[in-house]
Parts: sequence; C-alpha cells; structure tokens
Amino acid sequence: MALKMAQPWRDPKSHAWNLRQRTPPEVVNKLRGETVMLPVGAGVAVGKVGATVQASLRTSDPRTAKERHAEADVDLRRLWDRHRSGLARLPAKQAAALAGTLYEAWTMADG
Repeated sequence: MALKMAQPWRDPKSHAWNLRQRTPPEVVNKLRGETVMLPVGAGVAVGKVGATVQASLRTSDPRTAKERHAEADVDLRRLWDRHRSGLARLPAKQAAALAGTLYEAWTMADG
C-alpha cells in the first residue's frame, strides 16, 4: 500500500483549507499546549500543538492552498527536527556574530 503525501485539508463547515498534521510521538509530550506560528502566504497562521496541529491556510482556492501547505509543512517539520535534536552549542565566533546582528536590528528599530 502506498503512503499518502501530506496535503491540505478542507474544513467541511467553513470550506477553508487547513494544514492538519499529526504531532510525532517523540515530541508531543514536550510541546503539548505550545503555540506554533507557521508562514502562510504573506502572513502567519497560529496553531496549538496537541495530538495534531491545525492551522488555517487562509484561502478557499485549492491551488493556493497547496502552495501554502507545502511552505507551512516544511516549517513545521523543521520545528519537529529541532525538538528531536535538542539544543546545540554555538562556537564563540558564531555567538558573537548573532549578537552583532541582533544589536544592529535593535539599533535600527530605534532610529
């Protein structure tokens, strides 16, 4: 039997397309109740982690839904991978570079 690829799910009540994905068992207990923000078009969709994650793709067009689903699915899979692998230590050089980037962003926001 072939496995079915991830695809948008259409809500029978609102007829809006959604991303609906099962949370992997190894991360569900760590993340249950957490809020996730996923890229959807030019904006962000918010979903809550439980046995599944569901977030609106904010469209009724099937073609647009498929594109947005692919984008949000990649982001959600990266989140699962980050939580599986845990925290990573940064070398001092990389930490300093990130600190410089943050400092630049904060000082630009003030000016």
